[in-house]
Amino acid sequence: PVKRTQLPEMPVLKTDLTEKEYLQRLETELLLYEEQLLELVAMSRDRNSLLILTTTPVNLDVPPKSVCSFSTTTDIERAVLELQELVKKQDWKTAWQKATKYTVQYPGNAMLFHLEGVVGKNMNKLGDAINSALQASSYECAAWRATEVQNSIIRKVATSQQVILFDFSRMLEKEWASNVTFFDEIHPQNIYYDKAMNQLGIAIRKILKL
Repeated sequence: PVKRTQLPEMPVLKTDLTEKEYLQRLETELLLYEEQLLELVAMSRDRNSLLILTTTPVNLDVPPKSVCSFSTTTDIERAVLELQELVKKQDWKTAWQKATKYTVQYPGNAMLFHLEGVVGKNMNKLGDAINSALQASSYECAAWRATEVQNSIIRKVATSQQVILFDFSRMLEKEWASNVTFFDEIHPQNIYYDKAMNQLGIAIRKILKL
């Protein structure tokens, strides 16, 4: 006779999270991410494989989809509205003075950092603008794309483990002010994938002495 066994149901990943649950999960996921990268490095060495780590480009023009409630107050919402109005009026000088003040006064608000990035770009303060836009992605309260946090972990592991790093994110940041770098919120223009492949090919040929 055939004995039937009832298998347990597959666990379902909870997606409808409270903000507190999301932040707790994010902290755990980032720790696991670093450990998995270290494991990947160890595995590549055991197998005598060539490993090249690469960062994920972040679209600096996309505003945050979610701002954490703990970083929002009535005063902060008022500051955001004020900056948005100044951006609409293209009063970049006043907006820059306000934005740099507010991001220090109210640290951790993704929308304030995003607006500071917008203003900085239009003021041609590109280094500051890039930093602000990356901060905005890091403080966002929704996991819908890679952020500067994950890229920082990749750079950290590459440096500590002396692994070759192709910093795809930095490559696009250098193009941000002069070109349209993304064709949607997440994916870079195909031309940058082509450039990345060419640069990686050159690096690999040098390593392998081809």
